[in-house]
Amino acid sequence: MYPPQTSLIPTAVALTKFLEVHGFSAFNINYPFWYLGSTPYKFLIGPLIPVLLSFIHRILINSNLFSITIYLVLFSILISALGWGILAYKVQNEKSKFIFLIVLILLLIMPWRYLVAIGLDDASFTIARNFLPFVFISYWSFMKKRNILNTIVGILNTSILLLINTNIIPALIVGSVALGIAYSYQEGKIKGFFKSIKYLIPIIAASLLIATFWYSPSYWLTILTNPSIGGSSTLKATLRIFDLFKGIVPLLLAITAVYFSGKIKSRLMLFSLVWFFTFLFLTLFRLISNIDFWQDWTSWFWELEIGIVLMSSKLILGVTHQVFTLIGDVKYPKLLYNRFSEYLIVFGLIFTLFVAANTLYNKLGRPNLLNRQVPEEVLSSLDRLESISKDNIVFLSGSTVFWADSLYDLRQVRGGRDEVSLDTDWDKASWEIRQGSDPKRSYEWISKLNISYILVHTEDSSEYYHDFNNLKKWEKIGKKVWEKNGDEIISVSNE
Repeated sequence: MYPPQTSLIPTAVALTKFLEVHGFSAFNINYPFWYLGSTPYKFLIGPLIPVLLSFIHRILINSNLFSITIYLVLFSILISALGWGILAYKVQNEKSKFIFLIVLILLLIMPWRYLVAIGLDDASFTIARNFLPFVFISYWSFMKKRNILNTIVGILNTSILLLINTNIIPALIVGSVALGIAYSYQEGKIKGFFKSIKYLIPIIAASLLIATFWYSPSYWLTILTNPSIGGSSTLKATLRIFDLFKGIVPLLLAITAVYFSGKIKSRLMLFSLVWFFTFLFLTLFRLISNIDFWQDWTSWFWELEIGIVLMSSKLILGVTHQVFTLIGDVKYPKLLYNRFSEYLIVFGLIFTLFVAANTLYNKLGRPNLLNRQVPEEVLSSLDRLESISKDNIVFLSGSTVFWADSLYDLRQVRGGRDEVSLDTDWDKASWEIRQGSDPKRSYEWISKLNISYILVHTEDSSEYYHDFNNLKKWEKIGKKVWEKNGDEIISVSNE
């Protein structure tokens, strides 16, 4: 079983395949197939997912890593629905477990998470997202009863989360603040918020320290000074810090909007609103920044779906309780009329999610999310490139970047996690090769990085991401050695 062309699941497969070959020593060496072999393997993925996939693969020897990864992702989605249901039940603090069932059912039928998990996202990040509610459950238990056991569980869960994928940190911070606000909410007022949060800070800090023992301090420094930001190293760090501060603004706006609404009667609704509006503002910031880069500004839709489900569940619980309690009352028809607006809100929110998911599915070309074979548009060109390139460096773009090393061992310029790359030239070279119009400058970068073959996708290619501009320049750079279905392999002499 294989995902569609646009999926990032192959990156986890590629890294797990490398672990199976080299064992645990893989975590102490550079990964040779991405970013010109510049980057430590342990920077590219947390240790838990490749180790788990490798362990399962040893047991299910007749299953391939793609199938195992997909099943693990789908299982994590199911477990996540249970986790969010349990969290909603605990935060709501009611004897009825109906809220748990509502959240569970809604999350299991909501489409966005399935589509993105299989069709777009990296497997380890998806699994980290799905483990997040269990971290929040441990935080809630700790705030209710601060003892050694709850402290250990909180640190353990957070450490596991970070050792799955550190990209989950923004959602972890937003959720922690939202939980602190919800826990501090009493009789219509927020009391003791900073006291609640200050006890969570040591747990998160201790977990970051544990994660740092694994990743090393240079891992965080690399992310902070990532070359994709641009400018000198100091400037990159400064810009990244300002980016982090900018990310706090939506959270503050969300808290302010919720606090002054004056109509919040529930801790769960307060948590849901802070969570939802924070990610809504973050989405709007990204949308305004670059409306054409839809992969970026839709990246928080997963969190928005969670927020919508939690808000809708609370509304459904409240409305259903009143409706069934007052059946037969003379005011029953009036009650139904007054509650109609709330039902309309719930329907509108859920309907919006289905519309968004359908729009994305159409945007992706309505692919089969689960396939019996590797997508042909990926396989044919990579298979030929592997036979031609031998051990030479190749340049790939689009989805082939992520698929290449899950199927073969191709030494390429790009890779599956740009923010941790230690090579200082790959990003500038990649832009020039794909977007640049000057054949001479493109050749200079190709020669500098010792690239021997480039897989070029023309307008007729079935590749989803058409990254190459100025296709005519390749006639002046190298020799076409293979062509099929709009894909071309260009051989370049670096002598």
